[in-house]
Amino acid sequence: MALRQMWRTLTKQQASHYTVTRLCQQTRDVITQLGLRRRGCRAGKHHRRRVEAARLVTSSTVLGNPALPGTVPVIAGNRLTVDRVTRRQDRQPVRTVIRRCSTTSSHAVTTTATNRALPTLYVLNAASIAKPHAIQHLSADLVSYDVHIAVITETHLKQRHADHFADITGYSLFRRDRAGRKGGGIAVYVNSQLSATVWTCPSDSPLFELLWVSVCAGVRDVIVGALYHPPQPLYQTSDLLNHTEVCVDAIASAFPAALVVLAGDFNRRTMS
Repeated sequence: MALRQMWRTLTKQQASHYTVTRLCQQTRDVITQLGLRRRGCRAGKHHRRRVEAARLVTSSTVLGNPALPGTVPVIAGNRLTVDRVTRRQDRQPVRTVIRRCSTTSSHAVTTTATNRALPTLYVLNAASIAKPHAIQHLSADLVSYDVHIAVITETHLKQRHADHFADITGYSLFRRDRAGRKGGGIAVYVNSQLSATVWTCPSDSPLFELLWVSVCAGVRDVIVGALYHPPQPLYQTSDLLNHTEVCVDAIASAFPAALVVLAGDFNRRTMS
């Protein structure tokens, strides 16, 4: 309370002459309780040091000439003056000879690499492409990723869905719908620049959601098998494995040099 009364009675002039070298801990606690700000014992020391450093490197001291009346001293810095233009002129040019390759040979190499490269494969469990805007989203993915072959499982397409309903510009559609039950279904989209046809296994069965498509990709044929094995199938898993083996053997006989690819959703828990 005594400190608060003394703070109120002191004027600004009196407070400027009143200096405190060091405050005791009790006085500090009272100042903290009152919410007053106290300047430290080194108040202004850093500011004076910065001012002194700036005064030593001003234009008046570095150039050796006193500042003109009415002008403001400018910080000139303590770096040595360097003629950058002279340095650039002293640089020696380095020349490199670039040999051009013939356009014909580079084009031939690119064409050969393209023909030997395998087509890109895109696999997706769509969980129904019959829902609104699903075809638009799938089309955007195929175009943006430059997909050659796309295997789509769980299309949920039925006989009431015409082919043009699921058509994608620039791609040929091959589909196999689930018969007798809802859901399921598989589809294969092949880029229109590639020749593709459906290959049917001699021992084909409507129970299995398996579709084989033969794609002519450059100098090599690619046989793509789109398979969807549901979590609760109507058949034994061993029957599906045996049927797949028979299909692969038949493909090896019909297309000896073809590459066989089997993709889709296998639900491995039910196949183990």
